[in-house]
Amino acid sequence: MEDLADIVSFSVSRRDYGPDGDVPTALERFTDRFLKFGGRPFERYVNEFIKQQKAENKDFHFKEGPLTPREEAEQIAGLALQTFDVPLQILSAQLALKKSRDCLGAYMTLADRVATNHKERLGFIRRGIAAGERTITPEQFAEYEGRFSDFDQGIAFIKALQVYGVSLMAYGYDLEAIDVFYRMLTLAGGNDPAVVRKIIVVLLILSDRNDEAEKIMRELSYGGAWWEYSRALLDFLRFGPGEVADKSLSVAFSMNPFVPPFLLKGKEFPSGIDVLNYTDGSEAEAVLYCDQAFKLWHEKYPAALEWLKERWERDSSDPSSGRGQGEAA
Repeated sequence: MEDLADIVSFSVSRRDYGPDGDVPTALERFTDRFLKFGGRPFERYVNEFIKQQKAENKDFHFKEGPLTPREEAEQIAGLALQTFDVPLQILSAQLALKKSRDCLGAYMTLADRVATNHKERLGFIRRGIAAGERTITPEQFAEYEGRFSDFDQGIAFIKALQVYGVSLMAYGYDLEAIDVFYRMLTLAGGNDPAVVRKIIVVLLILSDRNDEAEKIMRELSYGGAWWEYSRALLDFLRFGPGEVADKSLSVAFSMNPFVPPFLLKGKEFPSGIDVLNYTDGSEAEAVLYCDQAFKLWHEKYPAALEWLKERWERDSSDPSSGRGQGEAA
């Protein structure tokens, strides 16, 4: 009997690209190999899991009544994410796409679990967003603009845009990421995740679009490392070193004193920090901010980094600042 993990790894290791050059078709090409697992159709294997979850999983919301093929597909893909069984997640995504090619959730699962490089990951995510665009009507886009979190498909679409924007940013496509995040802000309105505004501010400054960054910062105030260090940098770029910029930087130091040491040392971050559950002012927040803003300070504006270093060393040697020499870079 073939092991489930072996079937999956074999199937996804043989690569082929679709007509647009960046969408893997390996899963479709080797569907026959997926269809049999230990002599049982993989659909039966997944369906047995779904039946068990319906009986035991009280936290998952099962939609009542008849389901459309897309709704059934999304339920299958979403339910599989309740487990840590990666092969099962992949098989469930495959089954979901057999039921409906418009299953956004299935494409996002494949982006996370199957893609082995940025081209494949972005290809799956683009397919997912395209699926969302097909299933959300133009009337819904117009009606829910600014409040996409008011309906389930809108929430899923916003999450997909966020994943797409972060992925583009991670692979160096900053301008494309800005466009995606702007679209997300337009659709989500005041309900957008705060982290998106924090991220886009850094990207805008990096792209010499400081006026746009200022506008976003005037609309809402979040605090935290992203906000305060971006505020200080914008003041430095506008006014130069002096009273205004120095005051902003002191506020940033107080908000998160872990940023300067991490930023000045480069990307040498301590291990064991839980960055998934960060809070304002924490080491984890400093690691996340410095990782994104490294290029901004080190490559784009090295004079600003030197200014930050001088101010940090001066404040660290000043007893009234509350920081000792041990915290100096």
